[in-house]
Amino acid sequence: MNQQIRSLKELQQVNDKIRECEDEKAALRAAIENRRSEIQVHTARIDELQKKIKETRKEEDRHNLDLKSNEADINKLLGQLTQAETNEEYAGLNKRVEEERKQNSGLEDTILRLMTEVDDMNSELHSLKDALAKEQAEIVRYEAKINGDIAALDASVKGLRANAAEIEKTIDPELIQRYRKLFEWHDGDAMAVLDRNAATCLGCNLPVTKQDINLVLADNGIIYCKSCGRILYMEDAQTN
Repeated sequence: MNQQIRSLKELQQVNDKIRECEDEKAALRAAIENRRSEIQVHTARIDELQKKIKETRKEEDRHNLDLKSNEADINKLLGQLTQAETNEEYAGLNKRVEEERKQNSGLEDTILRLMTEVDDMNSELHSLKDALAKEQAEIVRYEAKINGDIAALDASVKGLRANAAEIEKTIDPELIQRYRKLFEWHDGDAMAVLDRNAATCLGCNLPVTKQDINLVLADNGIIYCKSCGRILYMEDAQTN
C-alpha cells in the first residue's frame, strides 16, 4: 500500500473519530432537549390544571349563588303559604316550593361533584408541582454533567482536527480536495475497501472491474470506484 493511501486511511480513521465525537455531542444535546421538553409538558399540564381549577371554582360559585337565590325564593314562598286564602292558591304555592327544592337538590349534587373535582385536581396539581420541582433540580445537575461531557468531547475534537491537519500536509493537495468532496458526498465515508474475492466495492456493494482490482493490487496510484467514486483500497490480508 503506497504512502498516500496509508495517509488517507489514517486521515479517514481520524475523521471517523471526529464524527463519532460530533454524533455523541449531538446525542447529548438531544438528551438535554428531551428532558427540557418533558419539563415543558409538565409545566403546560400544571398551567392547564390551574386554569381548569379556576374555571371549576367559578362554576361552583355560580351554582352556590343559584342555590342561595332558590333558598330565598323558597322562604318567600313558605311565607306566602301561610297567607294563602284558598286551597287552589295553597296548592300552587306548594308545588312551586317542591319544584324549587327539587332544583336545589340538583344544584347541591352538582356543587358536591364540582367540589370533588376540585379536590382531585388540587391533589394532582400538588403531585405535579412536586415532580416538576424534582425534575428542575435534576436537570440542573444533568445539564452540568452533560456540558462537562460536551466540553471533554470538544477538547478531543480539537486535538483530532489538529492531528488531521498534520496528516493532510503529507497528502497531495489535489488528492485532499478530492477526498474532502467525497467525504461530503458520502457522509464521511470517502474511502472503501475493495473485496478482492467478491470483486466488490464495500462502499456501494457494486462490482468493480478486474483491471481496477489489478491496479489496486499493483499499488498503482489512486483508484476510484466507478460506481460511487470512493477511493478504493485493500486490507493488507487481501494483498498477500
